[in-house]
Amino acid sequence: MKTIGCIVLLILPVLGGCASSSGLRQAHQCTPTMDSSQTELSPATTTLKLVSISPTAGATLSVDTVLSADLEYTVQDFEPSRFKILAQFDTDRSGRTTDGTFKAYPVLKSAAGKVHFCFPMTHVWSRPEVTRPFVVRFYLNRELGEKGRSVVIARTQALAFAATQ
Repeated sequence: MKTIGCIVLLILPVLGGCASSSGLRQAHQCTPTMDSSQTELSPATTTLKLVSISPTAGATLSVDTVLSADLEYTVQDFEPSRFKILAQFDTDRSGRTTDGTFKAYPVLKSAAGKVHFCFPMTHVWSRPEVTRPFVVRFYLNRELGEKGRSVVIARTQALAFAATQ
């Protein structure tokens, strides 16, 4: 039974990106979801709206914290599998942001919908270039033809969070 528990803790970060990356900490549980039931075929604009985030902006985060955000989006000229929602943190490098080691981003399946997004702070916590207090934005990106390349087409406002030592 103990072995099964360890396997589950090791698989969770891969499946949802919402458990601690060490697999040993029991981080705040957050299950990513996507509601693409909105059937707007061709929205007039591209938007990304932060509906809610937990913990709330201004809260003090720890290495075990998982940011849990609810976002709504619309994508003009939508093409399946070409759009992602990303979390990006400010760095001390002018104009540069990072997601650290996080890579489990939701790929959008419809031109409009809602996403419940989880980001474990373990992915950026030890990165020396990430500024403190933490400043995060969510981006809606369009994938370009080249593998791994994308461009920001919408973003949320910046949110700041204090950090424990």
